[in-house]
Amino acid sequence: MTIVIPVFETEAYLGACLESVLRQTFSDFEVIVVDDRSPGDVARTTERVAQGDRRVRIVQHEANRGVLQARISGARAARGGYIAFLDSDDELEDFFLVQLHDAAKLHDADLIDCPLVVGRSDGHVVNRGGREHVLAGSDILRGLLAGRMNNSLCTKLIRLTTWQRATAALQQVDERIGFIEDLLCLVDVAIESRRFCHTSRPAYRYLPRPGSRTNVGDVDGLLRNLQSLDAAYSLIRSTLDEQVLPPELVEEFFRREFLSVGRQLQLDIADLLPETPAGLPRSAEQLGLMGAVAFNSITPR
Repeated sequence: MTIVIPVFETEAYLGACLESVLRQTFSDFEVIVVDDRSPGDVARTTERVAQGDRRVRIVQHEANRGVLQARISGARAARGGYIAFLDSDDELEDFFLVQLHDAAKLHDADLIDCPLVVGRSDGHVVNRGGREHVLAGSDILRGLLAGRMNNSLCTKLIRLTTWQRATAALQQVDERIGFIEDLLCLVDVAIESRRFCHTSRPAYRYLPRPGSRTNVGDVDGLLRNLQSLDAAYSLIRSTLDEQVLPPELVEEFFRREFLSVGRQLQLDIADLLPETPAGLPRSAEQLGLMGAVAFNSITPR
């Protein structure tokens, strides 16, 4: 198995992240740390924690390419039969790999999922999938669209050949798409998967950091994220248009996901503009752009 960890401006958390990987009770894995031209010393932090562990390798980008292309680069260098993705400011429970690996082998699954825990102690569990279950064929994509699995790539184990087929076209996508890229990949992975298994024990620990919700930074960053959101939703809709699906399922999917992202964006706006009541945009232009994105994303072509 291969774990891919993209790194950009998260060196402060990379050490703890890597330590959580090296504590895994399942030992037959490799780690690929992708230095996405991060300003800090990724190699030094990696070497300090790995201490010569040959399972840990580094892939370096000559320029910053964003998390989507960093994951694709890491997967391209993978040698394992399955691949998992870990954000460099999050951590794994020490049973993450053994739990998902055992489920993969038991059900001959291409895609395996687990719930996540938000925070460190007494964290909130996010478990869209509910109890352990298996889906097959077209029911996998329908399950994703119906909200029966988390949208995060990082709670998944994916057969490498399935990932390669699913993301072949995404390698040509504008690498600056940096918003809801997890969902963008998952739609294609779900289409390419023959069997999906959801495990019910939380094994991934999501650790929110200041300003980490959507990495807005400033108002211009907010507008870039809205444009990225529109581009990603357009790609997803184009993919779904090629599938035989109930129209009401697709439309409900877009409404649900846009409302979820919209809430995140409102929180970001509130952080950027604390004087703005209820997290609302401070200008008609910003509000109009949010509305335009929503309309463009959920309206049938």
